[in-house]
Amino acid sequence: MTKPLSIILASGSAGRKAMLDEVNISYEAIPADIDEQAIIQDMAAEMSEDIAQELAKQKALAIAKDHPEKLVIGSDQILVFEGKIISKAKTREEAAEKLTAMSGKTHSLISALSVVQGSQLLFAALDHADLTMKDDPAYLASYIQSADDSTLLSCVGAYKIEENGKALFSEIKGDKYTIMGMPLLELLDYLEKEQGLELTKTGVIGHPIAHSKSPLIHGYWIKKYGLQGTYSTIDIPPETLEEGVNDLIAKGYKGFNVTVPHKVAIMDLCNEIDETAKVIGAVNTIVIEDGKLWGSNTDAFGFIQNIKEQQPDFVFTKGAAIVLGAGGAARAIIYGLIKAGVPEIILTNRTKAKAEELAGHFSDLGKVSVMDWDRRVEALAGANLLVNTTALGMSGKAQLEISLEELPPEALVCDIVYAPLMTDLLSEARERGNNIVTGIGMLLHQARPGFELWHGQSPEVTEEVERLVLK
Repeated sequence: MTKPLSIILASGSAGRKAMLDEVNISYEAIPADIDEQAIIQDMAAEMSEDIAQELAKQKALAIAKDHPEKLVIGSDQILVFEGKIISKAKTREEAAEKLTAMSGKTHSLISALSVVQGSQLLFAALDHADLTMKDDPAYLASYIQSADDSTLLSCVGAYKIEENGKALFSEIKGDKYTIMGMPLLELLDYLEKEQGLELTKTGVIGHPIAHSKSPLIHGYWIKKYGLQGTYSTIDIPPETLEEGVNDLIAKGYKGFNVTVPHKVAIMDLCNEIDETAKVIGAVNTIVIEDGKLWGSNTDAFGFIQNIKEQQPDFVFTKGAAIVLGAGGAARAIIYGLIKAGVPEIILTNRTKAKAEELAGHFSDLGKVSVMDWDRRVEALAGANLLVNTTALGMSGKAQLEISLEELPPEALVCDIVYAPLMTDLLSEARERGNNIVTGIGMLLHQARPGFELWHGQSPEVTEEVERLVLK
């Protein structure tokens, strides 16, 4: 059983409360009334980090004096731009001036926290993030016009990174919790080690990793099912993969997901690998038990389950599947199709040699043949299923050029691209009467097995979590 903790958050910040809510920690929120500007002025000669730490401590002490038996969490954040501490804007005009000044440049967010009981400081932590804004006056003007006062005037940077503010930046270095105003992971580590909090720590490793949608998915499920846990993005460069993984083991992580460029390299660090991952040749899910790594691959499950959920009447064994592309996603999808009983798989790729290599990989498991990319339309005749596994048709990428004139009207069309959700391929297929399957479900369903392994709870894929990821 989790040790009950009596916690007060010395803040009325919606963002800080949302962080504790996300990991299902019970607390009482009491805003602290301190003169922040006076403290900043008195410490003008001090380092920005020291000022942030003092503000966090004074907030905690202000509340703790009236609640000496409770753990009080004080937290504060300051923005440093061109060597100066920038305060919250008082008007929309001031917020616009601040954002315009930072456009195309880098600023730092320094977040600090203190845990106090009575008059005693038990723990202090500090973290910072560096954010580089895009130089895009038109987008910035649109953002300022559409943002509400709770964003422009209540946040030190006049943006909320967990909302539309993320699109303001070309580069983000730092975790979302620090950017939102509190180094949550450091706090949870302290509560776990020193106060007996039982916490399931998970995440996703990659390089780069800030773009990952996985924290949205797992964070939603953690909150929905009332679990105490975290799911973080962990940037590990290829050259420090083993060191980074060992650090996660030392920190007590239950497991993690793996994305590019580590899905193959991580296999050398695994103590055990399941049969699916061995055949696919990549691992995307890790469970840590007694310091050892158990690797699996859930992409094939995610793809097949997505079809079963969106088109429950589809019969995999009815006919051939045409697979466009020969990358890592195609490898997992082909394996899933073979396991689902598809009698024939025709693979076509712009680089034929890559398709032939992939087909050869599955030669002992099923009938996988290769057709020239120039004959991809011809390949559609008599097909039961068409799957696009390429990035063609994705926002910012070239369009997928393929006519569906030869595709039977009863064939199913899938696209693993989910940005946009309705690709040109899917729109054309639906217009001509074919059933379709969008790509977002594969992302959601592939996350389910790992979540269940880590938390012992089988999560549901719902319209709510789908909307959250697509937002």
